[in-house]
Amino acid sequence: MHWRLHLKRAAALLFLGGIGVVAGPLSWETAGLSAGRVSLESGAWREVRSLGAANFSAEFCQSFRLEYDSEVQRVGVAGYGWTIPLLESRFSGSGERMTWRAPWGAEIGFVRREGGSYVSDADFEAGKEGEHWILRGSGERRDWVFTYRGSVLESAKAPSGRVLAFEYDVLKRPVSVAEQGRAMIQLAYDGNTRQASKITVSGVEHVLTYAVMKVESAPRSHADALAGKVEAERPVLVSLRKADLDPIAFEYNAFGYLTRAGATKFTVETASETVQKKFFEEVRSRQSRGLGVSDLHPAQRTGRLLADGVSNYAYPQRGLTVVTDA
Repeated sequence: MHWRLHLKRAAALLFLGGIGVVAGPLSWETAGLSAGRVSLESGAWREVRSLGAANFSAEFCQSFRLEYDSEVQRVGVAGYGWTIPLLESRFSGSGERMTWRAPWGAEIGFVRREGGSYVSDADFEAGKEGEHWILRGSGERRDWVFTYRGSVLESAKAPSGRVLAFEYDVLKRPVSVAEQGRAMIQLAYDGNTRQASKITVSGVEHVLTYAVMKVESAPRSHADALAGKVEAERPVLVSLRKADLDPIAFEYNAFGYLTRAGATKFTVETASETVQKKFFEEVRSRQSRGLGVSDLHPAQRTGRLLADGVSNYAYPQRGLTVVTDA
């Protein structure tokens, strides 16, 4: 099998179908258009691990999951590079624009309109009420309400009136998600660390183990390329064990990109310093002459997925992903 998927064409499909910003009934597991594991929105690639079904009512029913995203360079509840969309939802920004990292993982932009409220293309409007941000659905999302204290999700209210409540400890770490007072998701931590050591979903316990590793930063600009290697210590998820089952092991390369998840191995591209510097020099040269750089495409880019054991991935030109059987 051979796929050739172009980013511009995919973007048109995303706009028309509403994929990634949710269309029709609210989905807690909405994902953008992809070619295999590779997102056609961002070029990032993902590995998803389900921790089982969170047995909420039908409106909130979902598979509770950990998601590795190659573009995520922050440390979350499950360590560096991993996200838990439901627990890491945020509404933040300032001035004319706000960004909603929705509980299903999509990032949705809001712009300020006259009167002070904020609007989006995703059938949601946002307004400030005291120390809370209130996001209210409209159209097909009417009667959905998400409440944020500061930037952190406090509750989600469905059209039926049922509510998901998010509880945090004194260190502002998520510790439970409950519906009508019944916690279906619970988290525990070791000491003051911000990474969950145990996550219990509908009564089933999962144990997460981490290791601190030195992660090199891949250059993203000419200045980065000239600066050379920069390292920072990051907690990375190395093991996930469900109940009494054998643990799933995870491995990473020097740049912090996932190279193994259980039996699945990933081949990740690493650009040479020479290629990186040449590309960034061309970008800087173009910009200094007032020329565009949108047509420039790096011959190599650290972090791109090349193979996952099932498919091979190639990027012959900007915005084009070619997927073939391994």
